[in-house]
Amino acid sequence: QIPNSPILLRVTERTCEEGYQADSQGDCKATVKIIYLPEWFRGLSFFLFLLNVFLALGFMAWTFVSRNHPIVRASQPTFLYLVGIGCIMSSTSILTVGFDDKDYSDDT
Repeated sequence: QIPNSPILLRVTERTCEEGYQADSQGDCKATVKIIYLPEWFRGLSFFLFLLNVFLALGFMAWTFVSRNHPIVRASQPTFLYLVGIGCIMSSTSILTVGFDDKDYSDDT
């Protein structure tokens, strides 16, 4: 409030409920609380990725060694190699779970 102003402004502080804060217009806006992933989560996701890759590579090596066995031959080793490659490719999505904004943003 300016005492000598021809236009008197009356400013009152607005109280908002829990989780909200008043902006310059007096409207209550929700406050944003960012919850980041814990540090151990990245290690867990990387471990699970490596586990999947090593298992897929191990089964692909077993398929190569046993490719002349009648059961493996009936299962078509080329198809089994493609399944192993598909497992590796699909498990790469586990890596992206460990990425978090706090590592790549300038605000933290």
